[in-house]
Amino acid sequence: MRDTERVPLDEIEEIKALKRELHDLRATTLKRIHDISFAWIDFTALWEAVTTDPVINNGDITGRYKRIGDLIIFQGKIIMGSTTTFGSGEYSVALPLTRDNIVSNVVIGNAWLRNVSPGADYHPFCFSVSTDKFRLRGFVDGASQNWTSTSPFTLAVGDWLSWNIAYETDAAL
Repeated sequence: MRDTERVPLDEIEEIKALKRELHDLRATTLKRIHDISFAWIDFTALWEAVTTDPVINNGDITGRYKRIGDLIIFQGKIIMGSTTTFGSGEYSVALPLTRDNIVSNVVIGNAWLRNVSPGADYHPFCFSVSTDKFRLRGFVDGASQNWTSTSPFTLAVGDWLSWNIAYETDAAL
């Protein structure tokens, strides 16, 4: 374009509007990528049992998750306190976001269950039982067992469970 040629004013305004729109879109996209990909979000999981729910009282439940697209990485820990009541039946732990389908009994992670009294470690796997929770299952003396207040050992003060799982969510961004 030569100095003597002029761009019509309406085209200049249209170009400016497109530049503003592109700038805003880029800023929004970068923020969403950062929020989705890098931020850990605290999440206190709900600990339940089939028959009677446990109550954490002076124990502790902590958790966090990270979302990368539709992938959820969920880490957490439950520490039994001196006034924790253990309920009865197979335990489950709530997921921070729902899973993408209702296929149950799918392994989604691993766990570390620590019996502090004798210093025994158990390494069960985490499996989904629905779109919103998971359970633990492991082998003790060659037998497969789900986690309860008495399996694979009787829970007591200081015992703890930690987990690290990954699954695909269908929850909207």
